[in-house]
Amino acid sequence: MKHLFGLIVILGLFVLPASAIVWEWDCSTDPTALDLNGDSINDWVVRGGDPFNAGQLSGGNWLGGQTVDTLPMNYFNYDTFVDLNWKATKAGDWNATFWINMGGPGTLALAPVYAQLSNDGVSQTLTVYTVWTSWQSKVLVTIDQLPNDFINTKLNFDADNSMLNVVIDGADYGTYEYTLWGPPNADRFATILGGGMELDSIRIETVPEPATMLLLGAGLAGLLIRKRRS
Repeated sequence: MKHLFGLIVILGLFVLPASAIVWEWDCSTDPTALDLNGDSINDWVVRGGDPFNAGQLSGGNWLGGQTVDTLPMNYFNYDTFVDLNWKATKAGDWNATFWINMGGPGTLALAPVYAQLSNDGVSQTLTVYTVWTSWQSKVLVTIDQLPNDFINTKLNFDADNSMLNVVIDGADYGTYEYTLWGPPNADRFATILGGGMELDSIRIETVPEPATMLLLGAGLAGLLIRKRRS
């Protein structure tokens, strides 16, 4: 029996590799009808339960106007990679915004981080914020003089160390420490929102650690052993 347990755990490392959990939308169709991971749960939902307004899809882009969240809930307490191809069409805050409630290892505290694009008609500015004590925001980085066109924004989160790396159109704009802060709550999602933007695509990928997959493999071994005994 010991040999069986060991064999199944080892096999579990190969059968259950550290696979990513992905939310993806190419903005050509209603995101609330997508189930790309096949878990029988729609990948996206409009905040408040409203139906998605397909009239805001144009030429393969989404023009915003609603708040769209990821499903199912996720703690985002592993390394997470966000890839946005987007453009702001207005100046000011909240016209083109991506928000994610990051977690941290061994804690239920949130680390809300959000990025906003603004367009003054000549160029664009990206500002990335972290939310800390009492829901006050502070700026992690501001990057101005960006092209007045679609820009590719990559937000690469190192969850173990609460660090964020920002890459725009292939150029590295540095790594910044964000703040884990409570109180713990149920807002375990990422969000895209704004009424002054064009979103071409979005991809969010969070990667569980191999140790987590080992636990899953061990759990599977236990189930198979109990089944054999019965």
